[in-house]
Amino acid sequence: GFKDYYKGLLAEKMEAGLRATFLSRPRVPTAALPSGTKHCNYLNSVLGAIEVTSSGHDIGIAVDREGFVSEGIAYNVFALKGNRLMTAPVSRDILPGITRAVVIELARAEGIAVNECLFDAFALSTADEVFICSTLELAVPVVEVDGRKIGAGRPGPVSRRLGRLLTETMAREAAAWHATRKNRT
Repeated sequence: GFKDYYKGLLAEKMEAGLRATFLSRPRVPTAALPSGTKHCNYLNSVLGAIEVTSSGHDIGIAVDREGFVSEGIAYNVFALKGNRLMTAPVSRDILPGITRAVVIELARAEGIAVNECLFDAFALSTADEVFICSTLELAVPVVEVDGRKIGAGRPGPVSRRLGRLLTETMAREAAAWHATRKNRT
């Protein structure tokens, strides 16, 4: 089922982690194009994907016009410093992802302090752990940003734990949904 599908799909990424680059273009500001909505204007993301591919990295992380980390091309970004997990607030130029909200809920349930706050590229690059999350990727560790190792340069324990909890939570919810569907027929 669901868990087996993701287990095979994500196993390699979870073990190796991703190599990221900061994108040269900032995210389009919400004042110009509402970031809280899904729309058909993907030009900013397409340009970012071209940049990532040509740089030889796995993913791209964007900053806003003031230099604060916003999000990736199609994923939210988290950074762990000490015992504090940081992610950009939804009041900035990010899509308030459903998976992002679940990760925040799971982290808090695990006793991890979560701060939706502004942090810059330096804070991200010097974090103990970094990971991205999205509906497709779930939660995947980032081990390098522009050639600089994150932490020890391998997926950290908090990233791994939250990734595992997210997969387990989604598998449990998928099983519950399927069970209710069976009872209707």
